[in-house]
Amino acid sequence: MKNRLEIAKKLLTEDGVLIVQTDDKEQAYLKVLCDEIFGTAQFETSFFIQVRFDNKTLAEDSDLHKVIETIHIYSKNHSRFSTNKIKELYSIEKFCWQVEEIGEFETEYIGGKRVDIFKEGNYTIKKVNSNYDMLKETWATGSLIRQGGTAAEFLNKYLIDRKKIDGLKTLYKVYNMGEDGLGYRYITGPQKDKAIRGKFYSGIPLSIKNSVINGEHFKEIPIPNLIYNFLSYEREFGNCRSEGGVDIEGGKKPELLLKFLLEYFTNKNDIICDFFAGTGTTSAVAHKMGRKYIIIEQMDYIEDLIVSRLKNVINGDITGISKELNWQGGGSFVYCELKENAYPLIELVKSATEENIGKIKEQIFNDDRIVPYIRKEDLKKASKEFEGNSLDEKKKALITLIDKNKLYVNFSDIDDEDYKITESERKFTNSFYKGV
Repeated sequence: MKNRLEIAKKLLTEDGVLIVQTDDKEQAYLKVLCDEIFGTAQFETSFFIQVRFDNKTLAEDSDLHKVIETIHIYSKNHSRFSTNKIKELYSIEKFCWQVEEIGEFETEYIGGKRVDIFKEGNYTIKKVNSNYDMLKETWATGSLIRQGGTAAEFLNKYLIDRKKIDGLKTLYKVYNMGEDGLGYRYITGPQKDKAIRGKFYSGIPLSIKNSVINGEHFKEIPIPNLIYNFLSYEREFGNCRSEGGVDIEGGKKPELLLKFLLEYFTNKNDIICDFFAGTGTTSAVAHKMGRKYIIIEQMDYIEDLIVSRLKNVINGDITGISKELNWQGGGSFVYCELKENAYPLIELVKSATEENIGKIKEQIFNDDRIVPYIRKEDLKKASKEFEGNSLDEKKKALITLIDKNKLYVNFSDIDDEDYKITESERKFTNSFYKGV
């Protein structure tokens, strides 16, 4: 993972993010590795996802039933990191309080503001049906009291200690305060002797009231990092076998989860890179959501799964998130394979038998695509030890010798005549990499 993460960091834009998922066995090691490569300042959050039903297990003899996996989020540069916060339609459900002045009051100037003081019995506060012209009740606690110029700060700074002067259950009408157009804010002091908190009552801010009435105003809220509290995915993880119109194993990431992540950490036309493409879920979701994508996979099921799945997406796939997005199909993708160099040597070793493994060993020993720091003299000395190993041990030893940096032809070697690059391959490669 280390070299892949290092490359991922280089590929990321300054406002880019790394999203990486693993189970509880590896997540702590993965986080330490990411901290080392990206820096602890770039760690943004971890999501905890329920991927299995807690009351369903096929391994009943297991002591522990693991239902949670972890997604770590790292930015390339924390100062450039941003999210598309969750948007909710502004609700008036809590605007259901009405304050009535029914008796005498005293007026004082407190903290530079005019304040009408209503003792208990000279006012009523009652709950009514929600309405655009009613008030919302808010406890003045926590971070609210540290926000300058607010009713919560005013209460904490000037009114809490007045219970000794004005008595308990006092209502304060503080003028020149609030954004609801009323011109004042109602604040209640402590209700009990030992209480140190109160409430305030506010209307819908005037600047958004019309759009709220018209159902056009949304508010943004932070993304919860415990996805289970927001969306539950254990059903989707179990039922994603036919997503994309191909046959995949249950337990793979469902499209709905990828949609959640791409929706809040990317925008349209952003480039999504997935260098463990697997069954192609990331590319399928990115395609449907209008993102560009580059996916990489080295398994031999690419054409059966990923290519087929993306063709189905283009043709109007109706599974996964298609209904939610009203996906109608369209678009295109480019599929290509790297030109092999030393990779066939690995396949040759894998297919070896006890009868021909010696011949293959000599071929590997004399090939210039083995790791450069191994000398021919050392290989000759190791021949006797090689003969005493099992077939599997021999295969592992030979594969270790092959230089993994030479598995495929590098773009920089496109003009090397030894690789016999055809003119059509050259033209396509240059166009793909936007070369000259």
